[in-house]
Order: sequence, then structure tokens, then C-alpha cells
Amino acid sequence: MGTEEEVFRDTFRVNSINWIVSRETVSSFPAQVKIRYNHPGAEAMVSPHGESEGVVTFKTAQKAITPGQAAVFYDGETVLGGGWIREVIRSSE
Repeated sequence: MGTEEEVFRDTFRVNSINWIVSRETVSSFPAQVKIRYNHPGAEAMVSPHGESEGVVTFKTAQKAITPGQAAVFYDGETVLGGGWIREVIRSSE
């Protein structure tokens, strides 16, 4: 058991990314990221690592980022890509 504050995190690793929009550059980019079907989405930086992995860092911590859930990256209404949350990164890691 813990406090509700302990379920908020801001960074996670994602794998098996499927890019809908061609990623010609490997640099980080801003996006709206949804971490669940009913998640409203939040501002984040997506940092691709290779073809199908990356790290997502939200501007503000989000509740219950859960490995195994989908993470989808948007630019407005345009889907850029998405993958599976592999692990949540704690601030001390």
C-alpha cells in the first residue's frame, strides 16, 4: 500500500513501435501521448531509440502508467505511431 501520489510517473520505455508517419530523423519530438483508451492524452517528448523503441517523458506526471498498455503518439488529430509500454522509469533510475 502507498499513497495516490506514488502511482504518478512521468517517464516510460516503449517498444514494438509502429510508425504511421515516417520518422526520417531519430531526434526527440513533442507529441500528445495517450497511455490508455480513455486517457485524454498529455504533452510529452518522444525520444526514439532505433527503429522500434523509445522513451516517453510527459511534461507532467500521469497516473498509473502500466506496462502492457498501448502508448499512442499524436500531432493534433494525426496519429504518428504507437507501441507498447515496456517499463515505467522511476526518477531514481
